[in-house]
Amino acid sequence: RAIHQLEKVISAMLDASQIDVQEMRLSFMGTGMETIVRLAVDPLRPALHERRLTLAQQGLDQLPQIQADFKRLVQAFQNVISNAIKYTPDGGIITIRGTLAPSAPDLGDFVEIVVADTGIGIDAQYHELIFEKFFRIGDPKLHSSGNTKFKGAGPGLGLPIARGVIEAHGGRVWVESGGCDEALLPGTEVHIVLPVTPPAARVSPPGDRPAWLVG
Repeated sequence: RAIHQLEKVISAMLDASQIDVQEMRLSFMGTGMETIVRLAVDPLRPALHERRLTLAQQGLDQLPQIQADFKRLVQAFQNVISNAIKYTPDGGIITIRGTLAPSAPDLGDFVEIVVADTGIGIDAQYHELIFEKFFRIGDPKLHSSGNTKFKGAGPGLGLPIARGVIEAHGGRVWVESGGCDEALLPGTEVHIVLPVTPPAARVSPPGDRPAWLVG
């Protein structure tokens, strides 16, 4: 188990380094957000069950297909949802909502996915910092062990990688929260906006698609 965890950390560090130098090559194909979210959630279901967390989904099946790097987007959403699990106390609720965002001139349509939890929330001063590499809120010595335990430990690379993947798709991600309070549990919303069709310059020609990167 320790070796597996080390391999995951090394893989995450490689992904983060690719984002730093803008070398994360993506292979685009038509895919549905409902499928992406389902595959992101499936490995996390044991943690949801163990922590007695309820997962609800709304509107994902109503969204149009988007052009995306399937594997990378699953990785990004798994990181975001894993973070929601980490900072939501046992018995809480995580809701994943999908809507078609207003289109922008010359940019086409966008989808917006919101991952909302009933967790402890995030202070405003950390809303940007959580997307920085190796940043962790609070005293790491007080964190429990395990990536999906309440306030679980981790290398601090999940959200930075998620942001890198989303921005490489021509999208954006941000956090909204009423602050951090372990008694009142204000919760957190992570907003992810993705273009239905990514910028043309980022689309790999069908005959020039690179092999899947390790994720």
